[in-house]
Amino acid sequence: MTKRQLFLVAALGAAALVQVSLAPHFLVAGQAWMRWINFVAVTIAVIAVFEKKNNKFSWVAAFTGGVFLDLYSNPFGLWIVILVGAVAFIKLILKKYVRIVSYW
Repeated sequence: MTKRQLFLVAALGAAALVQVSLAPHFLVAGQAWMRWINFVAVTIAVIAVFEKKNNKFSWVAAFTGGVFLDLYSNPFGLWIVILVGAVAFIKLILKKYVRIVSYW
């Protein structure tokens, strides 16, 4: 793993910790809407959308993020399947039929 990939995996771990420990307790505009936002899934979706189709890091990020989320969920493996399926949808279907503009 490169330093960039190691940093992103650590960021996924931090996002998972923030999601399960801090986010449900904050109120914004009198509503606890932050408990419904999945920071790890949003991060993985952004990585998959802006990554080139040939790169494989989003698959590793989906598996790693799924493991982090499965540590706090009941049926182990459910989040892994959901996140890998989302990356598969983005990389294999969405990027094939939709042109996403990237300014990088």
